Amino acid sequence: MVQTVGVGSPSAMTMGLQNAFQSRGLFGTTAVEYSRYTGLEGAAGVQAAEGDLKAKVRPSHSIINQTALTIAATTTMSRQALNDSVELRLAVEVTLARATAATLDDALYNGTAAPLWSGFDDLATTLSSSFVTLADAVSDAVGVMQLGGFMPDVVAVSPATWVQIMTLRADAGEGVYLSGNYLGMTEPVLRGLRVVVSNSVPLGKALVIDSSHSELIVVQNPVVEIGTIDDQFSRNLATLLLEFRIAPVFRTVGSAILVSSHTGSPA
Repeated sequence: MVQTVGVGSPSAMTMGLQNAFQSRGLFGTTAVEYSRYTGLEGAAGVQAAEGDLKAKVRPSHSIINQTALTIAATTTMSRQALNDSVELRLAVEVTLARATAATLDDALYNGTAAPLWSGFDDLATTLSSSFVTLADAVSDAVGVMQLGGFMPDVVAVSPATWVQIMTLRADAGEGVYLSGNYLGMTEPVLRGLRVVVSNSVPLGKALVIDSSHSELIVVQNPVVEIGTIDDQFSRNLATLLLEFRIAPVFRTVGSAILVSSHTGSPA
C-alpha cells in the first residue's frame, strides 16, 4: 500500500490587471453595450451682456458593443489519478486557474483581435513625465488626471518595476529605504494608490487608473468540467476544462494614464 502525503503546487494567481477593477455578473449575455466618453466639444464662457448668446458645450460619446472574451485552458489526466488523489486534482485545477488568469491579464492590457478589445495599452492616455523616478512620475499622472476630473485610486506595475521602486534609497543608493521599514511589512501602496502587480505592464512604466470608470462584466463564472475526447474513454483518460467569459468595460477616455519617467527607469 502506498500512502499519499500531499501534492505540491503554487497558490492561485494573485497578480494581474483584473485585480484593479470591480466585477459584476450579467450571466446569460453574449455582449454588453455602453457609451464611452471621448471628449468635450466647445467650452463655457463669460456672458458679456444680458441677452447675449450663451456658449455651447456638450460631451462626445461613442457607442461600444463589447463581445465577451472567452478564456479557457485544458489538460489531460488519468481517471485513476482523478479518483485516487483529490489533492492532485485540486493542484491541476489551480494550475488551470493560474494559466487562465495570466491570459486574462495579458488580454486586458494588450487587447484581443477577435472578439475586438483594444486593451489598456491602447485605451490609456500616454504621459512621458519630466520627473526622473517613476514614483514621482506617478504623482505627475495623478495631477493630470485630477485636472481632468478623475480620482485615480489604482496603479499597476510589473513585478520587477515594483521591486525597484520598493528598494529605492535616499542619497543615491545609500541611507534608508524610501519605502520605510524594509525588513517589516510593506503595504502595496504608492503615493496613496493601491498597487496591482501585472506581468503585462512594461518595465519602467505605470498604469494609473480611476477604477470607477471601468469594470469587468462576468458573463460566465469560472467552471471546471471533465469529459472525454477522441479515444480517451478506452484509454481511461479524461480532459479537464476550465473556462470563463468576461466583457471588459472602459467608459471614459482619460480615466487611465500610462506614464513613464524622464529616464524610463523606476530608479
